[in-house]
Amino acid sequence: MNEINEQQLAALLDEHAELHENMSNSENDNDNIDETEIQKETMNIVQEGRMTSEEILREIDEQESLDMENEIAQKEVHIFKYVMYTIEIYKDVELTLDRLKNLMAHEYAEMTEESLMYYLKDYEAAGYIRLGETEAGITVSKTFLGECALALVKK
Repeated sequence: MNEINEQQLAALLDEHAELHENMSNSENDNDNIDETEIQKETMNIVQEGRMTSEEILREIDEQESLDMENEIAQKEVHIFKYVMYTIEIYKDVELTLDRLKNLMAHEYAEMTEESLMYYLKDYEAAGYIRLGETEAGITVSKTFLGECALALVKK
């Protein structure tokens, strides 16, 4: 009987050791799975935070576009100031369109007559200047609204 009890006890001990080993392996597997899941989630969060090359290039293009628009706007403001200050300087004398064209040609050699007329028509449509017919020709004068606009862009 002792042999049977010893055999049963040995079998029970083996079974207990096997169960304990299985439980330990299961916990390790769960730990590995949890660690893997945590690493995956961390990588997903990092990837979401990172910008792809395409997004970086898009950001650079947008910034370059904004820089170009800003440069164009600054040039247009400079032209506006020049026209308005020129009108101010010649306020006691009738400033003709031809004289303004000549003055602008000296300051802005790259500006064509068409582009100058584009700006002047734009200023007239906005109410900043007035073009009028006189005996001397077409004269250019600034309006109150033009003076207000000039005051806003003065620096």
